[in-house]
Amino acid sequence: MPPQLTTTRWGLPSETTNDPSPQDLRAGIESLDGSHRSALYLALVPSDLGTYLAVAGGSDNHFLVFISEANQWFTEAITPDAKVATIELVVDGQPGEFALRQLVTRHEAIGAALHYLLTGQPSPRLTWQKR
Repeated sequence: MPPQLTTTRWGLPSETTNDPSPQDLRAGIESLDGSHRSALYLALVPSDLGTYLAVAGGSDNHFLVFISEANQWFTEAITPDAKVATIELVVDGQPGEFALRQLVTRHEAIGAALHYLLTGQPSPRLTWQKR
């Protein structure tokens, strides 16, 4: 099966793209608005439930990016030198408080997602933390 890109839309059906191109992925992340469109999931092997890269948020250039491996462990992109503060961010339709350290910029989120699409691995350009 080809990779699958799913964008959730709060209160509406999700949008799914089979075999997404890098342009599809970039457009999906750029469409995240931190409100109605607040999460995107990239599964390289859709039948492997629970293994995917997620990009969520989108408001004010703040994105949560993490990789799930079979829902057993998660690796998240972090900004180690971010100031100590939290912001409210809508993730998959649900508001929550997130430390700025847990968030990356739109540019970094796009780079991480494109790298994952091409390699199936976390981007070496970001700092990653297992949780």
